[in-house]
Amino acid sequence: MKITDKGQGQFVIIPDTETLEDIGTAIIMASYELARPFGFGMMRQHETELTKEMALKMLEGEDISQDYAINTNKPLHVYMDYVFGKCCKTQIKLLPFSVEVYISTNDRDPVAILKRAKEILTQ
Repeated sequence: MKITDKGQGQFVIIPDTETLEDIGTAIIMASYELARPFGFGMMRQHETELTKEMALKMLEGEDISQDYAINTNKPLHVYMDYVFGKCCKTQIKLLPFSVEVYISTNDRDPVAILKRAKEILTQ
């Protein structure tokens, strides 16, 4: 996948051989994996592993955590706020030929998240 950094946590990703859905689920999984509880999220933290199937459900518009994972209820457009108590602050939009990603840079490292997403895609 080719990643273009638009600055301030915004990225555009063009797939090579990956599907848009695979890229989206990998970013969801990486964002969750590298997130940590913050503020009141510490009281709602669950020791839950986010699987590929759960990430795909999020892409399909389902709020799997029934927490503060605010989804726009539009398939292929996900905003992850707090998921199982972890502060994710990630927005993913699957467009016809690309994936747009916004990752809050407050206490998050977007480059590390996208690097981890690439690793997940190769597993």
